[in-house]
Amino acid sequence: MLNEYFTEMVEVIFTRGGMLDKYMGDGLMAIFGAPVVGAADADNALYVANDMVRALAALNAKRAERGFESDRDGHRSCHRRGAAPGRSARQSGWSTRRSAAM
Repeated sequence: MLNEYFTEMVEVIFTRGGMLDKYMGDGLMAIFGAPVVGAADADNALYVANDMVRALAALNAKRAERGFESDRDGHRSCHRRGAAPGRSARQSGWSTRRSAAM
């Protein structure tokens, strides 16, 4: 299930110029505007959040057609999203130290 979910969500992120930052357990984090900042980065992040909701609904419908049951809480899937506009610590140059080895 997670492989299907990640495949769908990462594809949505890439279609709008996002970059996969990391997988976090059963979630993922995407960033926009790295390594090059663009004028539409914030818009693209919001479009992706909405596109992900639609992609998840389509994925759930496909899974239901194949006979997969809801999880024990009665939900097919859970999807949370958030957007934090502005410069990230990675972009801002707040610290010249990049790793513990330095």
